[in-house]
Amino acid sequence: MKTLLCISALLALAGSCFTGPVRIVAYGDSITYGWIPNANPPSSRYGPEDRWPGALQKELGDNYRVIEEGLDGRTTDARDPGSPISGAQLDGSAYLPACLASHLPVDLVIIMLGTKDLPRKRISTLMTKSFAASAQK
Repeated sequence: MKTLLCISALLALAGSCFTGPVRIVAYGDSITYGWIPNANPPSSRYGPEDRWPGALQKELGDNYRVIEEGLDGRTTDARDPGSPISGAQLDGSAYLPACLASHLPVDLVIIMLGTKDLPRKRISTLMTKSFAASAQK
């Protein structure tokens, strides 16, 4: 018991020498970005405290650092042909390694992607293909 107490005390002292905030990357799409829908572009963003990473930061407190990495138009693994911007950063799976490397050290990653992955046209195409495949069986 005495040994266990000594080891616990040693770990607590050693750990306090290296403590820093827990670093959390919030990686996502327009929801993480805080995009405000607007019929007359350009659109704007919600303020940092109103976006979910900012709300999370506020709730967690100073022992955590929430790093916001949201981008309007980002998808899980496919580019959106209707997007006015293009580039590898829109392919969430392709850009994730570079994103994480730019924020090292990282303790936790929260991924919020998929909102734009299934637009109506793409859903109807997938359903049509599924029905056609079922009919052939």
